[in-house]
Amino acid sequence: LESCAATGEPMLRPLAYEFSGEGCEAVTGQFMLGERLLAAPLTERGCETRQVWLPRGAWRVEGKTVHSEGGPRFVTEEELACGGLFLAWREG
Repeated sequence: LESCAATGEPMLRPLAYEFSGEGCEAVTGQFMLGERLLAAPLTERGCETRQVWLPRGAWRVEGKTVHSEGGPRFVTEEELACGGLFLAWREG
């Protein structure tokens, strides 16, 4: 939050804002909170899993490090935080 206040950059960001050129321009239903936290809520009633676009790099998901080459990734029910929200922390 401090960096957003200092730079004027938005706190809520579409993936393409943070990862331009990685092919995520058409991705909807998920967003970045600042530069490190990716959030992807369940968007359909009755769904227990979903597919997310995980950008290239190392991410912390439910206490484990996940290495992504960038692109779609199927999220399991165990990886959804309470309330049907997938959260991934960008490492580094």
